[in-house]
Amino acid sequence: MTAARRRPVGGEHGSPFGKADDGFAARGGGISPRLLNRLNANLVRLTSRIEAANMADFVELTQHPWRLLWNGFMVGLARGVGMFLGAGVMGAVTLAVLSAVVYVLLRVFDMIPVLSQISHVVVQYARDFLAQNRPSQ
Repeated sequence: MTAARRRPVGGEHGSPFGKADDGFAARGGGISPRLLNRLNANLVRLTSRIEAANMADFVELTQHPWRLLWNGFMVGLARGVGMFLGAGVMGAVTLAVLSAVVYVLLRVFDMIPVLSQISHVVVQYARDFLAQNRPSQ
C-alpha cells in the first residue's frame, strides 16, 4: 500500500495564504504588499461582522459582572411586572365577558318557560347559600 500524498495547507508551496510569494519571501524575509492588502481586507470584514453582532457590548458586559447581574435583574423585574399586569388585564376582560354571557343567558332563559323556572331555582339557591355563608361583621 502506498500512502496518499497530502497536499500542503493553502496551496502547492505550503503557505496557508496561497502561493509562497504572498507570505514571507524567501529572499527578503518581509511581508509582501499583496499579503498586507489581503490581511487588511479580512480585518475590515471581521470588524464589520463583529460590529453587526454587537460583540463589543457583550465583551464589555463580560468584563463587568456586576453590570451583567444588574441587567439580568432589571430584565427579570420588567418581565415579572409585565406578566403581572398582562394577567390582571386578561383576567378582568375574561370576568367581564363571562358575566355578560351569564347575564344574557339568564335573560334568554326567562323567555323560555321551563328554563325560566330552573334559572329562578338556581338563583334562589345561590342567594340562600350566600346569605348563610356570609361572614359576620
